Amino acid sequence: MPLYDFKCDDCGAFEKWMRMAELEQPTVCPACEQPARRVFLPPMVITSGTLRVSSSPSPRLVERSETPPLTPRNHAAGGRPWMISH
Repeated sequence: MPLYDFKCDDCGAFEKWMRMAELEQPTVCPACEQPARRVFLPPMVITSGTLRVSSSPSPRLVERSETPPLTPRNHAAGGRPWMISH
């Protein structure tokens, strides 16, 4: 059963567990019992078990200290590296 977010104009935000089939039914605020509207929020996705939050709102500039050596994999001097010989 999914957890949905709702907002009451008088009391504020609240969450409610509902079946998907019950979602079309009107929802009331549990505190004041006035009609509440559903709030759509982006899903929370966490990768690798930790949430990485940056303290800076702007991206940081990363500079490469040296150019990597060219190998047959990353240049086309020896032919077409994406083709397999037949």
